Amino acid sequence: MVENRGTGYQVIEEELQNALMPEPKPLSTLTFFSLTFDKRRVSRSEKQLTNTTDISHAIIALLHQRHSASARDMAEASGLSRSTIANNLRKLIKDGIVEPTQPGRSPKQRYRLVR
Repeated sequence: MVENRGTGYQVIEEELQNALMPEPKPLSTLTFFSLTFDKRRVSRSEKQLTNTTDISHAIIALLHQRHSASARDMAEASGLSRSTIANNLRKLIKDGIVEPTQPGRSPKQRYRLVR
């Protein structure tokens, strides 16, 4: 059963606007209706917050607080993507600041500060 008033679509638009996301792209035919959602673009101020140096310092600070942490833990704590965390971890490992606790691509991989 459809309410047939369009208020659901208005709620979607409001929530997307609150999340700073673009409007959905509707597609309607005789047999179906769909909405396509685009990814949100990062604002200029957010790009400044994701400076590589700041991310590296945040990783080091987190590892000072905890004995070790996984890339997933770091991503959840920072709100950044796992690939962003992984890129910064590779640099910290190369610089000899951080080390992995497991060999290779172990699913239990964690990272700690080099002592």
